[in-house]
Amino acid sequence: MDLEQVAAVIRPRTPWEAVDLGFGLARREARAVWGAWLVAAVPVHLVVWALAYAAAGAAAPALALFALWWLKPLFERAPLLVLSRALFGATPRVRDVARALPRLWLRHGLADLTLGRPGLSRSFTLPVTQLEGLTGRARRRRMDLLARTTRGRSEMLTTTCMVFEAGAALALFALLALLVPEEHTGAARRALAAALGEGGEASPAGCALLGGLYLGALTAVEPLYVAGGFGLYVNRRTHLEGWDIELAFRRLARRLSQLAVAVVLAAACLGGAAWAQQTPTGRPDPQEAIQEILRDPAFGRTEERPVRRLRRADVPEGPDEGAGFDPGAGALLGELLRAGALVGLGLAVLAVIVYGARRAQEAAREEGGFLGPEVVAGLDVRPESLPADVAGAARARWLAGDAPGALSLLYRGALVCLIARHRLAIGRGATEGDCLAAVRAAGGPREDFAELTRAWQQVAYAGRRPTDAVALGLCDRWARHLEAP
Repeated sequence: MDLEQVAAVIRPRTPWEAVDLGFGLARREARAVWGAWLVAAVPVHLVVWALAYAAAGAAAPALALFALWWLKPLFERAPLLVLSRALFGATPRVRDVARALPRLWLRHGLADLTLGRPGLSRSFTLPVTQLEGLTGRARRRRMDLLARTTRGRSEMLTTTCMVFEAGAALALFALLALLVPEEHTGAARRALAAALGEGGEASPAGCALLGGLYLGALTAVEPLYVAGGFGLYVNRRTHLEGWDIELAFRRLARRLSQLAVAVVLAAACLGGAAWAQQTPTGRPDPQEAIQEILRDPAFGRTEERPVRRLRRADVPEGPDEGAGFDPGAGALLGELLRAGALVGLGLAVLAVIVYGARRAQEAAREEGGFLGPEVVAGLDVRPESLPADVAGAARARWLAGDAPGALSLLYRGALVCLIARHRLAIGRGATEGDCLAAVRAAGGPREDFAELTRAWQQVAYAGRRPTDAVALGLCDRWARHLEAP
């Protein structure tokens, strides 16, 4: 591994910057990366679908999809091979990847499909086995070191890519449905159901359709997933092994060697005695070497970066230590907690106000001063909104031909009387049915109120005018109820 041949800027990055580094490398080497993926995935997809169709019958689609999902780690080794070599300026050809795949699968396939399959950090752990060739206890120790602060980010990368993969599959299905003309939708749906085996046996067309859509979804997401994990791996090694510092020292060594040659030539011209007096040991002056190092842009510059951190004494100073939260995530968490505290405080104040209002209403009821609603079912039920003789005024309106006005006035008067007399638990949003249930529960004149309610509903909602006998009878009976103490 020659760091001087690296094709990217090597420097410490935050985890999400490292993922973006991997994505950028995949975009730059898109032809080789996606070509390697297709070389690894397409033949296996064809074989799996053929075997599933031949052996499983109606269960072929489900069995093939599960098998291909389980075999995904084998396909991911091909893009990783391209990315690992492209980073150091040696992008392999597709034919080279095809020749290397059998060796990779024989060497790592069993571990990929057994103990290593369920892990959510697969994109990050894959380079350890493939690029470093570690197994057993050495691999576990290496993984513990590398994943100490990156495991959470790699698991989040896996979860995010799973969501994007499912979304891509659904989008392809939706696109296929949109391409079917509207007049043929029913026939296409029946053909698809038959192709997928709902009639008892899957068809080759259904298997080919499902296989193509699933392969398309994997092809859109999986190479980027591998590239993101590879970026995390490179960034973690940069932090641990100081790749950026090593590169800087190598560049500095080249400059110093050139400077040493120039100094030797100058000393040869000016005389060895003066040179011996200045550097009796034959080595460059340490102060000059320090100044030369500081003049290098990698060391002799200063930067100011604003950083937000939680005010805690145990917050780690470095980006590679502690719980794995970067300052931006800590600031976001602080803002969310602050917003949650404000919302909780507002809800607590609102609850206190509502509770106080209810307690005041209950106290007023206990003291005899009943506080009823002002509006019920859209009707004004304030006592001051009614005439002194409600039943007489309702009779006069009925005789004048105003049936809705007469029954509305009589119904409002009955509600005001019953609320004050029986202290009905009727709220502002109560309906006529709620009012009738409250009257029945309180032991009021349920039959007369039920008949009045039916008459009011018929004229208000159905436009059906009751007979004169029914309306005038209601006015007479409610005149007695309203006058009763």
